[in-house]
Amino acid sequence: MDMNTILEAILGCPLDLLEHRTSCIIGARLPLGFLAALSDESDKIDALRACMIIYLLTATAIVPREFQLQASLAILNGKDNIITAGTGSGKTLCIIIPLLLRPQSISITVSPLKRLQATQVWYRLSAWQADSMTASSKVLESQKFGISTIAINEDTPSDRELWDSIRTGKFRHLIVSPKQLGTYNGHLPRLARLLREDRTFTRKIARVHIDEAHNIYTAGRANHGTPFQALSATLLPHILDAVKHNLLISPDYIDLRLPANRSNIAYATTSVIGSLRNFHSLDCLIPPKFHPPMVIPKTLVFHDCKQEASDAAIYNDNRLPVAMRNQGVVKHYHSDMSAEYLQQTYDDFSSDAGTCLILHATAGASMGLDIRGICIVIQYAPARRTSSP
Repeated sequence: MDMNTILEAILGCPLDLLEHRTSCIIGARLPLGFLAALSDESDKIDALRACMIIYLLTATAIVPREFQLQASLAILNGKDNIITAGTGSGKTLCIIIPLLLRPQSISITVSPLKRLQATQVWYRLSAWQADSMTASSKVLESQKFGISTIAINEDTPSDRELWDSIRTGKFRHLIVSPKQLGTYNGHLPRLARLLREDRTFTRKIARVHIDEAHNIYTAGRANHGTPFQALSATLLPHILDAVKHNLLISPDYIDLRLPANRSNIAYATTSVIGSLRNFHSLDCLIPPKFHPPMVIPKTLVFHDCKQEASDAAIYNDNRLPVAMRNQGVVKHYHSDMSAEYLQQTYDDFSSDAGTCLILHATAGASMGLDIRGICIVIQYAPARRTSSP
């Protein structure tokens, strides 16, 4: 049975049949307390449909959690909501579920970094689109749920056929760089013009999601009637105030918060050895007489300065045995690198079979990137730039 057939069958199920089937198929993994507390019948139908759809489309691996269902029901009911939950906690499903439950609707997700957009990529655009691009744009991870999705940023071509497809609603999920929504370099980008000039298109936009919403502290977008969902792992009180102010979040918004602490994370601080510039404080990552089969734990080191990230990577690479140097075991990662290098480095570091084990990076690698298998994360020296009021 293909994906569309599954969706059509579940979306056509009445409440009594949904209750029976989810009980038999998913059983105790359902969020039973949450479902029992739902007094509105349409909300209960949506929640049960979401559970069944996600369960089947992920090959029984995932059942939506309570906060994911709460957030989805809120935005489907036209209510603003703000989600504070750590990277890897499942915020993406809060974006995916409404699209699955309302297959004729369009969502916009505002995402601050092309790298962050790229991590959600699943399939390439069709060949005629890819051939017209200098850098390949790809459909997002939501494609694996059968949702036609496109990333729109400064690399998106001005191909007339592509933009006709966007205007007519062929793509149901638009993941958008903030610069595409307002004046940029003295001009209105094509998406901004489309939103301002084509009322037929704007009426199709059912909801807006703001990913990495803490960036609103320095750049905000006004809400003009469409329900907004702001998602972030780091919403300090003054940043939360800025998000609510800049997005014109309604006073009765729904606030969903998950604890940031996890049982598999331990925090520690250590004194600097000598000075920051000699990098001796990082000697613990590679033993003095390192040799296989000794293991280097996968480590991500954050630096405030691009040059420092590069220098630290050279320092650590030179501490490896001669045969392992310049082999990509240690790399640096910042915005001055080529797109090809950043893509290759990210893919290598995020792969379980990758060569890169220590990555020295600037803040661009910190937002929303869900890389599994990392054992150590280091902030090298107190951050110089903090989001302070």
